[in-house]
Amino acid sequence: MLTLDPVEGERGVIVNTASVAAQDGQIGQAAYAASKAGITGLTLVVARDLAQEGIPLQHDHAGAFRHAAAAGPRPIM
Repeated sequence: MLTLDPVEGERGVIVNTASVAAQDGQIGQAAYAASKAGITGLTLVVARDLAQEGIPLQHDHAGAFRHAAAAGPRPIM
């Protein structure tokens, strides 16, 4: 693994984003779901490797969610 010398005073975090399709793929999404599951697996291993260096790694499964804006405009009274 590539190792760089830390820059004094600099901190950061690695953020990987996958999809809920990694656990709940739909019909016709085999390749997509497999690629997102791969990101999940990669993130777990790399997080363990980088923990020794004190480098935090975060992972997010983005997915659909309900929001008021998705319901359309509110009726005018």
